[in-house]
Amino acid sequence: LKCVEEKALMAAEAELEAAEAQLGKLVAQAATRFGDLGGDDDEGEKVPAVAGEVRVDEDEADRLEAAVDPSAHRESKGSKNTSALNAKVVSRNQWEKAHSKEARDRENESKARDARRAEARDIKQGAADVA
Repeated sequence: LKCVEEKALMAAEAELEAAEAQLGKLVAQAATRFGDLGGDDDEGEKVPAVAGEVRVDEDEADRLEAAVDPSAHRESKGSKNTSALNAKVVSRNQWEKAHSKEARDRENESKARDARRAEARDIKQGAADVA
């Protein structure tokens, strides 16, 4: 078992070395073709020295600012912000709210009346059964 593990380890190490060699060749090829890409140099980030004026693409800057600016083209998505809703919509919502409350009150009143009737009927029935 130990011999099999050692063979597998040797094969894996050989495969790793071959892959590293191929990677080294590809990195060297890329460096000659594209120049130094600044891969894993430990020099840190280089800050280019600016001499004189800085050229800025105004159109690109405006586009990026509009994309980042939260107040540009903001639409209300909440139901709490009634000032953003049409007056007719706000009025309809208030009317529905008031009438649904009235309907609930009528239903509760009807249930209470039915309960009182049932209680009175039970009391009357109980008084008749005393004999």
